[in-house]
Amino acid sequence: IFISIAGKNKAVHNANVVFKVADMRNFKLKKHFDAAICMFTSFGYFDHTHDDQKVLKQIATHLTKGGIFILDLNNSFRTAWRIAQLPDAYHRRHTITGSEQTQLSNKLRVDTVHALNLCTMKWCMRKTWKYNKNIRGYRTSVQLYTVPELKRMLEKSKFRITNIFGNFNASTYSPGAPRMIIIATKK
Repeated sequence: IFISIAGKNKAVHNANVVFKVADMRNFKLKKHFDAAICMFTSFGYFDHTHDDQKVLKQIATHLTKGGIFILDLNNSFRTAWRIAQLPDAYHRRHTITGSEQTQLSNKLRVDTVHALNLCTMKWCMRKTWKYNKNIRGYRTSVQLYTVPELKRMLEKSKFRITNIFGNFNASTYSPGAPRMIIIATKK
């Protein structure tokens, strides 16, 4: 769905962009790029860390030497703290669980149940909402990484971290920052 929307927007804006649908662990393009961007926690959804490592290797393969990689993720420290602060949060067997309700700008109310395993740092979410009298929803889980873990993974894929920011305004990264935005250069 999103690729077709992007294709329509490309035509409207007369953009010179090519969209490819592929497994991010194993894709081959016939060119190299000066930069790659992985935004809005689109990294860490595989069940195993070695699959996330494959993603980083593929990105490095398609960057020129000195190419820039921007990786934007939820800050694992703040995410854990935020879930623990939910009014109904409880801790059982190394997992913090809590729920929240948000209302979107279109008045749609979304219920979210969070579960964060503190031993694995796997964050699972179940989101549900009512739409046209039907209950809809989805489940997802994402691996939350720390800077030292990502540093090891990036170095293994021939990257060097050059900066880390805590939000899109280039603020300092800290445990309370909403994001963990890593800027890395391919060696």
